[in-house]
Amino acid sequence: MGFAIGPNAYTGDLAKFYPDPSNTRASVQLNYRKHFNNFFIWRSHLTTHWVTGSGTLNETLNSPTTDFTIVSPELATGFEYNFLPFRTSWKSREKMTPYIFGTLGVSYQRYVDRPDINTTGEFPSHFSAVLPVGFGLKYKISRFWNFQIEWSSSYHLSDNLEGIRKYDDPAQVPYNTSNMDMIHHLSFGFVYNRVSVKCPSRSFPKL
Repeated sequence: MGFAIGPNAYTGDLAKFYPDPSNTRASVQLNYRKHFNNFFIWRSHLTTHWVTGSGTLNETLNSPTTDFTIVSPELATGFEYNFLPFRTSWKSREKMTPYIFGTLGVSYQRYVDRPDINTTGEFPSHFSAVLPVGFGLKYKISRFWNFQIEWSSSYHLSDNLEGIRKYDDPAQVPYNTSNMDMIHHLSFGFVYNRVSVKCPSRSFPKL
């Protein structure tokens, strides 16, 4: 089990190529890992993002300037791979390892602030399939505790994070993959390892 917290940044139709530093908000995460061996891990996480953005959705169509603030819980599961033989036990060959991961899940966007929501007629909240991928570095600080630094990017497959799909991908404008909505998250956290110890088998003489 683990806990992580850190800043997030949004890219999409309001921030097409790089995040706006003024729109940086926070994310918190709970995660669970199941180790198959020293390299392959099954991981699941529940992350809550507070996200904000502002700008013009589509300059070609002269769409209005808009801004939004959402709370977005995200639940995902998938695989993680350690590049070094990192063990959960204290007697590890490696005390530190870089890793990568890829997961698949679902996200719920609940709009906290959308000034134009009443004029567009769009439903203010919705679900979306997400594809969180990323990389990180973990370091063993004690027998039961690890420290980790992780960067992740959650691809929102609906491309509707802003909540106004008609400006995201209108029929008269070619689809632009650079506008795919993403939430980027830099996190710092701690992981608690539950270590199982196998007792040696021993035969006792009969009385």
